[in-house]
Amino acid sequence: MRFMQSLETGVLLGFEKESSAFLYKSIGGRHNNYNLKSEFLSAIPECLLYTLEKACGSNWNDETAKAWKHAVLILCNLFREGLESK
Repeated sequence: MRFMQSLETGVLLGFEKESSAFLYKSIGGRHNNYNLKSEFLSAIPECLLYTLEKACGSNWNDETAKAWKHAVLILCNLFREGLESK
């Protein structure tokens, strides 16, 4: 549930805003405490986009896919920055 809450927050704040950057970098930094390796993050975009596509069903289209791909890549890059900064 925490993940979905952080995703919703990113949507509400706008993924490219400074406040979102702080959020996702902070979350990434906290995951350093769990010994998460940054190379594991490469699987997240594909998995998340697949899940979103299935959840959206017939509402998923090329425009939606492009927008979510952009947002997910921003989220993952910020998370990675936070993870690697510790």
